[in-house]
Amino acid sequence: MKKRLLLNMLLCLITLSTFAQEYRPMLTDGKEWHCFRRVALSDVDWEPNGEWTYTIKVVGDSVINGVAYKKMCREYTQDVPSGERRCTYFAAIEKDHKVYSYSEDGDVLYLDFSLHEGDCVASNPDFVVTNEETFEAKNRQYRRLVLNDYVWVEGIGCRNAFEIIPEMGIELAPPYILEDYMVECYDNGELIFTKDDFYNTTTGIENVTAEDQKNADMYSISGVKIAKPEKGIYIQNKRKYIAH
Repeated sequence: MKKRLLLNMLLCLITLSTFAQEYRPMLTDGKEWHCFRRVALSDVDWEPNGEWTYTIKVVGDSVINGVAYKKMCREYTQDVPSGERRCTYFAAIEKDHKVYSYSEDGDVLYLDFSLHEGDCVASNPDFVVTNEETFEAKNRQYRRLVLNDYVWVEGIGCRNAFEIIPEMGIELAPPYILEDYMVECYDNGELIFTKDDFYNTTTGIENVTAEDQKNADMYSISGVKIAKPEKGIYIQNKRKYIAH
């Protein structure tokens, strides 16, 4: 009797462990990301200054060259930047715990949740998973990967929902102020995640403060970490700055 009880307990533990490690997909029907974008100090026509809100939604399925993709809609909810359409569509696919966007030249890798702590992005050995952990947000368990200054959450995405993996270990931003981030994520109308949940402190990641940002690592234009900026362009918090 005791042996049977111990066996049942062991099976329960194995079942719970398997469930905890079960992959949480990102591209599911009914998923919707509410986002915010701000551009300031821009002097180019193709990136006008302003503030906009937009959504990214999974709106159905699409078959391209015999492969099943998810049909995605990116739609501005109020004003529309000059030269852009209110609504644009793209195709995305999730396979082997990786999220891709369709391209005629070959699918573009956005997020790679197959990585584990200590792994690096194949295209850049300097882009390493420094932390892999689970945490809770809105009564749901999530898996989080921390890579340099990036945070990826399984089933949700990154801070701006969809983010192309950088080829240089840090994403280069234009020499003006650009903010583009996810505000909230919904699943069939239910709020399941917000931008603040990316830095949930239940497992030791603290919220980013102004002092943290001030002391953030700096990089040269080639992606090499530097102690202090010299004359020219440098990168901090994924933005470009000019040192005189």
